[in-house]
Amino acid sequence: MEQITPPASYPQTKSNVRAFWSSRYLSFTLMLGGVFAITIVSIWILAEKNPPPDPFATYSGVFPGQQVDTRRLEAQGYACQLESFPSVADMPMNCSQDLQTGAFSHITVTVQDGNIKQLLLNVRENELPLGDLISYWGRPRIHQYDSWGQLDWARGNDLNLIVSYQGHYSLFRSAGSIMFKWMGSFEP
Repeated sequence: MEQITPPASYPQTKSNVRAFWSSRYLSFTLMLGGVFAITIVSIWILAEKNPPPDPFATYSGVFPGQQVDTRRLEAQGYACQLESFPSVADMPMNCSQDLQTGAFSHITVTVQDGNIKQLLLNVRENELPLGDLISYWGRPRIHQYDSWGQLDWARGNDLNLIVSYQGHYSLFRSAGSIMFKWMGSFEP
């Protein structure tokens, strides 16, 4: 005859499991899981927000390649003066303005024959990281020198963007100056 033995029971296991689910451990685990879930959802929501406004939109009226009347620039607060070059035919006019607020501290517009050839923006310290510029314009060519560097983007055959910075390249490094330079010819 075969003897049938009942399965073994371990009463201490049941009481430990029951004690866990009704103890402070469960409360702590649920609270920690809730905090973790809220943190993940918050990061996801923040990542979904709109990108920061374009800091260059304000200067769209003085981008290279456009025609401009220097009297209009002077009416907007720019101080204009002729460059002293040996040739009178190639005399560009520089119009500049100091800015009290915003990401840029100084702006210089170079006008030649009524056309904007160059826009130079001096960036305030820690206002515009190189990583933001890369997110606007894509991957640049990087030129690293001893204690400074340059990023440049070619925009077709006509426009170059050049950003200078101090120190070694990092996405978090602040831009020093930003130059938009017209390389094309102007239609008569």
